Amino acid sequence: MRPDELLATVEALGVVVTLDRENLVLRPKSLLPPDLVEQLRAHKAELLDLVELQSWPEESRQAVRRFGLPCARLYPFLGRTVLTPAGPGRLVQVFAERATVLLDAHPHRADVFLPSELQPPGAGRAPGRGLEPISH
Repeated sequence: MRPDELLATVEALGVVVTLDRENLVLRPKSLLPPDLVEQLRAHKAELLDLVELQSWPEESRQAVRRFGLPCARLYPFLGRTVLTPAGPGRLVQVFAERATVLLDAHPHRADVFLPSELQPPGAGRAPGRGLEPISH
């Protein structure tokens, strides 16, 4: 089963899938049959990317589908604000292995980041992969 089909199957069972740093969080996990849990483990990396992408705006998800590159989620933000580990800034370049940002704190200096370090503003998560832990 492809990762997107696997995620749809899990969600159809009533399981909510979120991220906590580098881990998939499945609630309630008790609804999952053991064979499905094994498939989730086998596709963990792809599922992490897929679940993270779901938190991005639709225009970013469309860009990833169109170009087939994870970094394409940033294309709609070219010339717009993104969040970086060093603070917000304007995205000026995106490549598969790096992205260039003019930080608000240093607008005349270009800073280079990994595309995975950048997030859309207002995403409710810290820069880098993953959502903030959910407390219950």
